[in-house]
Amino acid sequence: MKRILFVVIILFFQIHNAQSDRVKIKEVLTNYQNGDTNKKYKVLEKAFHSKAMMKYVSSKHGYKECNALEVFKGEIGRVPEKNRENIITSIDITGKAASAKLQAVYPKTTVVDYVSLLKIEGKWKIVSKVFSKKEKEQPDEVLVKKTLKNYINGSSYNKLDTITSAFASNATLYLSGKDGFKRYTPQEYAGFFKRGEKGKFNGRRGKILSIEITKDIATAKVEIANPEQKWVYIDLFLLKKKENGWRIISKTATRVN
Repeated sequence: MKRILFVVIILFFQIHNAQSDRVKIKEVLTNYQNGDTNKKYKVLEKAFHSKAMMKYVSSKHGYKECNALEVFKGEIGRVPEKNRENIITSIDITGKAASAKLQAVYPKTTVVDYVSLLKIEGKWKIVSKVFSKKEKEQPDEVLVKKTLKNYINGSSYNKLDTITSAFASNATLYLSGKDGFKRYTPQEYAGFFKRGEKGKFNGRRGKILSIEITKDIATAKVEIANPEQKWVYIDLFLLKKKENGWRIISKTATRVN
């Protein structure tokens, strides 16, 4: 009976210590996130060991590593960050070592931190940090509109590259003209605007009337009008979500006035 009681007491203290460590680690991580958000170096000093390293991969310079507190010291005096949400995603503890995943969420991007902590002389300190940035995925409707606006703006300002960027390379356009009903490639269609001055408005005004999306395919209806020449066309599009984004894979049009 005494042995069972002894085991229960030991387990109680182990659980209590583990819970206590988790609370203390959260306090350290919160100090880091709040200190970084508000550019408070003294708060950051509480969270990081003096020799803590920060490691990351720069798009320009490749692998980089530096002393974390030295980096934060260089940000003293900067304006506190707005529109930032701090999240502690996970904490994993084993004895005197721990790891955590953190997120700093901004309107367009999220910075993800993986930090390592050690319990040194009874205090938890961040001893290492690696991080990376990820762009937020935009809703498909926003991306479809972006593709359609490339088509509209390109054809309104004689920008051939902008026009073709809206289309898949193997897209087909079915249009009626002086030579009757014909099929065109995106390059052939863009060629209709090569006589115009690039960047100069040519009178075409476009308006997206409707978009309907089903998983990785979409249809769209666009009005193209030239008030001065008194004509209005309706364009119908079929779009496909590809690796490089939404692209028009087919287009047809008809004059409605």
